[in-house]
Amino acid sequence: TDVMQALAISGGLNTFAAENKIIVLRRNHNGEQVALPFEYGEVKAGKDLETNIILNSGDVVVVK
Repeated sequence: TDVMQALAISGGLNTFAAENKIIVLRRNHNGEQVALPFEYGEVKAGKDLETNIILNSGDVVVVK
């Protein structure tokens, strides 16, 4: 599942969501948490498609 699929499965963004302020929280191999930015509006427009990453088990998608 990639980020766009996860957002679609969850029902999409509501009217108050900042579509270009989404982050994916992930633990790296050292156990440190990293934040990966995801700009929904850009991906929706066909730009920055490489940011639509495949989610790993334990990832958390945060929509501000």
